[in-house]
Amino acid sequence: MENFDLKKYLAEGRLYEAINLDIEDDIAYLSGDSGEYEGEIEDGKVSFSVMYDDGTIFDEWNWKDILGRKHAFVQLSKKIPTKVEAAGDYVMITVDFDDLKYSSGLIKK
Repeated sequence: MENFDLKKYLAEGRLYEAINLDIEDDIAYLSGDSGEYEGEIEDGKVSFSVMYDDGTIFDEWNWKDILGRKHAFVQLSKKIPTKVEAAGDYVMITVDFDDLKYSSGLIKK
């Protein structure tokens, strides 16, 4: 590994989780180290959500900090336009399905 370039590796985001997207009929399945999520594709949009039942309280300003920068939702929000609803014990992200399918370098099929 004498030619390994850590700065390039970090800049390309390769230390973050790999996110996979599978589509079956009108359901999108998003998976990564942070979990597996499914959302119905409706009117060109798809929503994924996560709920915590451990007393964690999400808000519009803290959801990224709580989930962590490696979480699939945080990674997506950095790559494509994302609408976020974070309240109480859940976070839901909504994205344009085409943006999700064609986001370069993020989705591995």
